[in-house]
Amino acid sequence: MNTEDNLDLPWYVNNTLDAARQQQIKNQLSQDATLQQEADFLQHIRQQIKNSGDATPGEFGWQKLQRQIKQSSVSANNRRWQVFAVAASLLLVLQTGVIFNLIQPKDSYAPLSGISHTQPTLQIRFNASISEADMRQALLAIHGQIINGPSANGIYRVSLENTQQRTTAMEQLRASGLVDHVATE
Repeated sequence: MNTEDNLDLPWYVNNTLDAARQQQIKNQLSQDATLQQEADFLQHIRQQIKNSGDATPGEFGWQKLQRQIKQSSVSANNRRWQVFAVAASLLLVLQTGVIFNLIQPKDSYAPLSGISHTQPTLQIRFNASISEADMRQALLAIHGQIINGPSANGIYRVSLENTQQRTTAMEQLRASGLVDHVATE
């Protein structure tokens, strides 16, 4: 067996040698059984590679790129759900705050002095020209009692006996023409 023939054997099996060299190795194969066995072995390997259907390195790279693209789109979907989850959480917090404010009683009053009144309270600013007797008569008509005032801007705080009386008292005071301002606390 010639060493040169042995080195050219893979190219012979692959049919990439020139015609003259191809013929020389073919003649050598007919004379040398060991060289023929090696050529048969290389031919068998060549056939297995051709028939295997495995992807080439370029195809492996393409498949890897496709997997990465799919994973990035999955992670983008996960991020989208995370944004929706955060938005839903903020909406829930906001809704809880709104509901809490709606449930609280509107007539609750807690003065800074710490004295709390359980009776309904009105804020009243009488006309500047009103007499003390007219003021007393207006308060007696609504069954009100001054609990504080006048403040720096002339507002009196007046407590009433019950809540049902509040609307009627406010209407009476407005109709009397004796007040500039009347509101509930």
